[in-house]
Amino acid sequence: MATDPRQLLSMTLTQSLMTTEGKMMDDFLELSSILTGIPPGDLRQKDTAQAYFDSLVHHVGDDLAIELMAVYKCFRIQCKDPEKLAFTVRQHIKSHPKLGPVARSLQKMWRTAHWYKLPVHWHEQYGRHSHGNVHREEGLAAVS
Repeated sequence: MATDPRQLLSMTLTQSLMTTEGKMMDDFLELSSILTGIPPGDLRQKDTAQAYFDSLVHHVGDDLAIELMAVYKCFRIQCKDPEKLAFTVRQHIKSHPKLGPVARSLQKMWRTAHWYKLPVHWHEQYGRHSHGNVHREEGLAAVS
């Protein structure tokens, strides 16, 4: 199984770009569920999913949001067992220098309704800046 996110991205980018908006939201909710431990259905019922996805895109940009979803989707295709998928996400996405800080900020946002600024070194290497240490999005609510 390929584990380098760049390799995974190149394997699935075309497929992910052709994904419908609804399917992208399903992938976002599944990844968010793994990161938070909250079932995807519970996340969807909170009416915050679109706002949180929009916040992710606002802070990291379309390309990186698509990259994160593409890497997650590739792992999901390769890992049929949910426990193996969760382990793989923790092992390879959360520990990745580019995707890890984004995944951790996404995880915190679901719990606190705040986007936590990515580390300065992340911005120096990958670009895209968010302002302030904590960013409260209009209308976001924490999920518990």
